[in-house]
Amino acid sequence: MTAGNSIVYEGLTIPYDITYSPRRNSISIVVHRTKRVEIKAPSGTPASYIHGLAGKKVAWIVKRLKVLDSMAELQVERNYNDGEMFFFLGTPITLSVTGDTATGGIRCADGHLFVDTPRSLPGPDQAQYTRRLVQDWYREQAARIIGEKVGGYAISLGVELPPFRLRNIRRRWGSCSHKNHLNFNLRLIMAPIDLVEYVVVHELCHIRHKNHSREFWGTVRELMPDYPERRGRLKREGQRYIL
Repeated sequence: MTAGNSIVYEGLTIPYDITYSPRRNSISIVVHRTKRVEIKAPSGTPASYIHGLAGKKVAWIVKRLKVLDSMAELQVERNYNDGEMFFFLGTPITLSVTGDTATGGIRCADGHLFVDTPRSLPGPDQAQYTRRLVQDWYREQAARIIGEKVGGYAISLGVELPPFRLRNIRRRWGSCSHKNHLNFNLRLIMAPIDLVEYVVVHELCHIRHKNHSREFWGTVRELMPDYPERRGRLKREGQRYIL
């Protein structure tokens, strides 16, 4: 890796790192969530050529950095307090917590997610109880809805129904292992159903293509012709879906 490189755009100096690899046959520019700009290039690529490419792409780099800034401003820290707003399939729902029941429980109705905490629990334990019930509720809904979508689109794609897991993670929306086991972000169920479908189709298509090649995107398009619009919305809106 080489550092100490930079480009200037409208008075803003943007540093970038170059990572060389003998396995690469093309150049790619990555703007990491930490706002580090990395240019990955095949071994032997002249630094002058890479610098010229960075200059041509600087407007895109700046745009991506601004997106990361806006995402940081929109990050939500969940306390699971009464009145907090969540999302379910793209629709806002308000958490309503009561502590005056004997047994506790959770239910969703009329735009509210009602959590009844046992009155015998002390305050800190009530907060943990609420967090667990809310996340368990989302997991139950995700298992059912995402499971239905995986089954339906697996038939459309003509692949064997794969197993899948749900994980509450911050970054990726989904993944497909080399054994064709799928993983989905639990937070995905907070997004509108058409965005859920996009992620399901994306990961299922990795059963056919273990990369993001032209053939991969062609298969995605066959199942979902409007996938670019859905993909773009998920990138723009995904930061609001915090659990």
